[in-house]
Amino acid sequence: MVFCQNGKDKEDYKQAFVELDSMLKDIKPASFKQAVFISEIALMKKIVENINRVLAEWNPIGVNEDIATDEYKSYIPLILNAINNKQQLMNCLEDILVNKIGIDYDPRNRVHLKNLQEVSDKIMATRQKAKDGF
Repeated sequence: MVFCQNGKDKEDYKQAFVELDSMLKDIKPASFKQAVFISEIALMKKIVENINRVLAEWNPIGVNEDIATDEYKSYIPLILNAINNKQQLMNCLEDILVNKIGIDYDPRNRVHLKNLQEVSDKIMATRQKAKDGF
């Protein structure tokens, strides 16, 4: 799956989810392993959607709401790599802010730190909520 780096990648990303939805509707599991695999794909899709929603709500650069749902998708693979460890997730979000987006962030600033912790907590909670729903 291609993750967004430019406008074309964003379209590829959207198309991949359309194709994934279509595949999930059409597949009739022939075995238990296939059923598990399909449910794992559905779970991952839900986790990605939840992370994207949290990032759009956070909206650290303040883009319009309709743009925010696409603006931060390219960071989801980085977040998925760090999602199982709160400190790694915090470091990942800080790296995204400072090195990818270019926003001033000071981890010694209580407001900055609290904001990042809240986003991290929401991402971890949505991941757990998606798992609990399956």
